This record gives sequence, structure tokens and C-alpha cells, in this order.
Amino acid sequence: MADRTADAPTADDATPKPLAPVLWISIAAMLVTPFLAPNLVGRIATTLLVGGSAVVALRVSEARRSVILAGEIIVVGLTLTSLISREVGDPENFLTTIGVALLCILLLVTPAVVVRRLAARPRITLDTVAGALAAYIQIGLFFATAFRLVELVGSAPFFTEITNPSTMDFQFFSFVTLTTLGYGDLVPGTEVGQSLSMVEAVLGQVFLVTVVAMAVGNLGATLPHRRQS
Repeated sequence: MADRTADAPTADDATPKPLAPVLWISIAAMLVTPFLAPNLVGRIATTLLVGGSAVVALRVSEARRSVILAGEIIVVGLTLTSLISREVGDPENFLTTIGVALLCILLLVTPAVVVRRLAARPRITLDTVAGALAAYIQIGLFFATAFRLVELVGSAPFFTEITNPSTMDFQFFSFVTLTTLGYGDLVPGTEVGQSLSMVEAVLGQVFLVTVVAMAVGNLGATLPHRRQS
């Protein structure tokens, strides 16, 4: 009797969910941030864009339901902390620090989940390239959030030039570091900031020449572990 299990479809053979929307939302998070006022509405909008892009990435990457739920709770929690701090105040930045720390965790997990899902795909398509670029941008957003966390918990200003940096300052500095464009008006002023900056610069280059370059260079190819014997 013929073995029917060999022809049975598996979950991996199903059409993967597109990752391109994650790329567009991540880009929107970068482009819209400079135009958002540093008030309650602006903070909530930034949270929804950055945190929302991570949650969408987890969903389309088919992460575990518990991970997706945790991401959604973090985004909702960040929104609530913004509202609470507006009503009762947050003089010691306690609520803000907790929210930023949770967002760091979410943005740390997201690129790993996306890359893991990309590796499981049978073919390298344009959407695979979009997914790799989305993970790259998520790395930049993670470090921007990590730099802000260092500023909040540290006793010294993160930058040597300014003492009250905005969200955009951290994003700008993060992507300048990630792409190794070279520092200009913003330079880390603490050893922790310098160490994180070095890690981001190295990680950014390694990610570009491995994950992104392999996706672009092998566009249309079938991954070896998916080829029929």
C-alpha cells in the first residue's frame, strides 16, 4: 500500500503569512516619530507604532500564542502607563522606566522570531527579503529603546551634548550606529552607552552581510533543507 503520509501537507508547506506589512509599519514608526509632539498623544502614538510593529511581526511569524499575548499586554500596558503618569504624575520616571524595559524585551524577542520563521520557509522570495529588512529595522528600534532605558536608570546623561534627549534623538543615534554612518552631533557619554553602541554596530554589520545579503543573493532559490531528495 502506498504511503500517503509523504504527500500529506504539513504546517511548514502552508503559504506563510506575508512579512512585508511589518517592514512598512517599522518604516512608518521611524518616519512619523519626528512629527509627533512630546505630549501624551505623541507618546501613545509612538508606542502603538513601535510596539504595534513588533506585535504584528510576532503574529505573522506565527510565534507561540503566549508570546503574542505577552507582546499585546506590553503594548496595552505602555499605553496605560502613559495615561496614568499623565493623571497622577511620575516624578521619578518609575512607570516610564518599567514601560521602556518591557518594550525592550518585546523588541529583543521580535527579530529573533522573524529570522527563525524566515529560515523555515521553503523558498526565498521578495517577502523573505522584506522580512529580513523588517528584522533589521526592529534591531535598530530595540537599541533605540535600550539607549533610552540606560538614560532613565543611569545617573549621568546618555549623550555628552544634550541632557534631555527626545525619542527621535535615540532613534537617530541608534540607526546611525546600526548602519555605521559615523557619529556627528550625538555621542554616547557613558561606558554602558559606548558598550551598547559597539554591540549594535557589530550586530548591524553582521546581520547585513549574512541574513540580508543571503536573502537578496539567493532570491528565488529553494532552501537546501526544503529540497526534495
